Amino acid sequence: MQGGARKPPSLTDVNASGARRASDVVPSVRTVPGFQLLRVVAQGGTGEVWEAEQHATGAHLAVKLIHRGERWLERRLWREGRVLRHLKHHPGIVRVYGMSKASDGTPALIMELLAGESLAELLRREHRLPLEVVARIMLPVVRALAHAHEHGIVHCRVQPKKVFLCTSDGVKLLDFGVAKFTHGSERDVIGVDHRIDIYRLGLVMYEALTGIVPMPAMDVASWMELLVTPAVPSLREAAPALPTDIHQLIDRMVLRDRAAQLDDLGEAIEVLSRYDDEEPAA
Repeated sequence: MQGGARKPPSLTDVNASGARRASDVVPSVRTVPGFQLLRVVAQGGTGEVWEAEQHATGAHLAVKLIHRGERWLERRLWREGRVLRHLKHHPGIVRVYGMSKASDGTPALIMELLAGESLAELLRREHRLPLEVVARIMLPVVRALAHAHEHGIVHCRVQPKKVFLCTSDGVKLLDFGVAKFTHGSERDVIGVDHRIDIYRLGLVMYEALTGIVPMPAMDVASWMELLVTPAVPSLREAAPALPTDIHQLIDRMVLRDRAAQLDDLGEAIEVLSRYDDEEPAA
C-alpha cells in the first residue's frame, strides 16, 4: 500500500454481493434451529463461523460454533455472547443477535455477517502502513475498547487478527471470548484491568507502523505476565520519521510500569484523530 489518502484495501469479501453459487453451499453435520448453514467463512482450532440464512427473514447472518466435547469452549462462547450483549450495539464491535443451541447440544452464537479481511491479513500483504491509514483503522478500535472499559470489560486479546476491516461498515473489534469483567458482581480475576488492553493495542499500532512485531510469541493477558516480558524497543528508534506525538503515545502505551503507562484511551483518540484525514475537524 502506498499513500495515506487511499482506504485500506480489503480481501475479496465473503459475500459482498449477497449472491451465492451452488458450490458455495456446503452441508453441515450440525443444524441450528431457524437457520440454514451455508458455508464456513472462518475456522480455527476451537471452532468455525458459518454464513447462515435465517428461515424467517431470509437474512444472512454469521453463526459461530465450537468443537463438540470441549466444555471450556462452551463456557467461553456463552461468555462471549453475554459480554457482547452487555456492550449493546457499538459501531466498532461486532453485533450479536442472540444465542442458540446446535443439534449436538453445543452453543451457537448468532452475529452479524462481516465481509472483508483482518488487519493481520492486510499486514501480511503490505508489511507496514502509512500513519494516516493506521489512524483510520485504529480509531474505531480505540473507541470500541474505551466503550468496553466504561462497562467494566477488558478484551484481553487485542491483536491484528482480532481487528476486522469491513468492506462496507468500517472497522470492528472481534472475539470477546476471553474478555474479563473488572468490577461488579461478575468480576473475574485480580491482576487484569484496562491497561492490559492499552498495552496490547500499543503493540498492534507499533507493528502496523513499522512492520516489526515487537513482542513475538508473547501473549500477555495479566500484569503478572507483563512483569516478566522484555521491554518493547522505543518506537522512536524503530521509526524515527514518525511524528513526536505518535512516538510518545505508543511508547507510553507499551510501558510495563503501571504508574507511567498511558491510563486513558481518550488521549489516544485525541492524538490519532490528528492524522485521520476522514476524521471531522474539532
